Amino acid sequence: MGYYDDAQEWHGTAIDLMSCGRHRASVYMSCLAVECYLKAKVEANDPNDVKLGEHDSIYLYRVLKTRYDSKTDLSQDIALCRKYHNEARYSNTVTLDVYNIDFASRFVGIVDRVKQFVDEECMATLADLENKYKK
Repeated sequence: MGYYDDAQEWHGTAIDLMSCGRHRASVYMSCLAVECYLKAKVEANDPNDVKLGEHDSIYLYRVLKTRYDSKTDLSQDIALCRKYHNEARYSNTVTLDVYNIDFASRFVGIVDRVKQFVDEECMATLADLENKYKK
């Protein structure tokens, strides 16, 4: 398994958690899925990127925006995920009433958009494939 497979699993988990009323956990899983989708593409470009071991989705997104000619601007969505990646983990850091079905659904939608960005706008080049299979 790799980052992309992990992202798909966390995305499905976020949807499942949202369906059963675990909204805060759903938001956290969505944030984790976003990070993993971005890491999957950054790793394909540079498997030695020092930030792959960190939770810096803003950095990862900037790397991809710089490398690929994308018209999509997900910077606000990515910043929101970065914020709630930390806050949604621990109930003592946030007001729990913000976590409801609408809020969780918003994050699941962000994951959908990030997956589309990675799949459709960050097209692999020959150099990307060579980097990936040099390991």
